[in-house]
This record gives sequence, C-alpha cells and structure tokens, in this order.
Amino acid sequence: IKEIKNYTSKVILFENSDEYCWNEADLVFNALYESTIGINKIYSGYKYEIIRSDILAYKGLINNILHYPEKPYKIVVCFGGTDHNKYTSKMNDLYAILEKRIGDSVEIEISEILNLTADNGSNWHSSNPNISFKAIEHSSAIAREIAECDVLICGNGRMVYEAAALERPVIVIPQNTRECTHIFPKSLPGSVMLDHWTEVDTNNIAANVLKNLENIQTDEQKKLKNKISTEICNGSNRVWEIIESSLS
Repeated sequence: IKEIKNYTSKVILFENSDEYCWNEADLVFNALYESTIGINKIYSGYKYEIIRSDILAYKGLINNILHYPEKPYKIVVCFGGTDHNKYTSKMNDLYAILEKRIGDSVEIEISEILNLTADNGSNWHSSNPNISFKAIEHSSAIAREIAECDVLICGNGRMVYEAAALERPVIVIPQNTRECTHIFPKSLPGSVMLDHWTEVDTNNIAANVLKNLENIQTDEQKKLKNKISTEICNGSNRVWEIIESSLS
C-alpha cells in the first residue's frame, strides 16, 4: 500500500481483515468482515455491500414473482462459482429425505446452480411427478432463480447478501473456516446459519427446509426483512457517497 501511494492520492480497500493494511489505507469497506472496531475510516457490515445490478433489477419484481398462481415450493442450491468442496453433489440425500417427507403432498421445484466447470452437480432424478429438478450451468440465471425461490441453500459469502436484498430466506452452510466468521445470516429473519460443512448432518438441513416450508412470518419479521433489504440495496450509493466525500 505504501508503494501504491507513490502513484495515487487515495487507497481504498474492500473486504480486508489485515490491521496493517487498515493503518495504511484511507478507507476500508468490510461488508463481509463485520467489526465493531472504533476506527472512523473503517465501514463495516451489510449496509456497505455493493449488490450486483441484475439482483437489483429483480428487487422491484419480487412481489409479482412470489405470487404466481399455484406456485411450487422452490428450493435453490448454489455454492458459488467454484464450489471447491463439490458440496452441491452431496445434496442427493437431502432431496431423498424431502421426497419421502413431503413429495406426495407438496409440489417441489429444485434448482441446482452449478460451478463454472459444471462438474459439481448431484445428477439427481425423481420419478415423483410432484418433484421437478434442473441443473443450471449459466450464471446469468442466478438472479432470477434467487428471486423466485422459497429458500436458498448456499455457502456464507456474497450470495447471502443477494438473497437478503431480495428478501429470500437462506440456509447457510459455511464452506471453510473463514466463512464461519461471517455473522450476518444470524440476523436475518427466517434464515439459519449451520455449522461448517464437514459437521453438518443432512437431516439437519432437511429439518430446516421443512421448518421454512411451515413457517408463517409475523408482520414484524416482514418489516425487518424489508428494512434490511432496502439498506443492502442502497449500499452502492452509500459507499460512493463516502468515497466522493473523502475526495472533496
């Protein structure tokens, strides 16, 4: 950073947990790495998340999307562009449990969003006519899939914030030790953060899906979810205002 400052007047960091870097930088935005540290140039928490434009585009459509006539209960599974643990491929047992528990009483739609090499799918198949399954290779479909889902199962990265922006509940399964330190999902109404993926039991995931299916949100929960969504969607403007103010 000292070297960079030889060529520019300001150094702004995003998602940096190195205290030495904090001391050298002019501004730090840590949406993922939340902290209560009292340094006025560090902005921490979900209010400083910069949401992708395709996610924001669905924000205004969310109420229409979720009120299709006879809409199936939709589960979306996505563990990012890499899914280095190939965790999506381990979802077969979860689907089998859900098929046994609710497959005859509820119409279910399952979407798996695969990694960039498309080598992490579960290749699951059900003969139950109430259950539809698809694997999606094209990442441009992610925004719509999240917007349409009733629950998202994912790791503990940026996708959690995208789901929150669209007011979608999330079952979070951290995929590494670093992700275990991200505490944001714990504050989301209707969402749950499970243990590190190596410690998670499939029955526990299924129990939380079933809980989501049966959950009736209170007006207070809906208001809080909408408030968090609005604040996240304003994150980009909030960050740019701070940057522009520092340059004046």
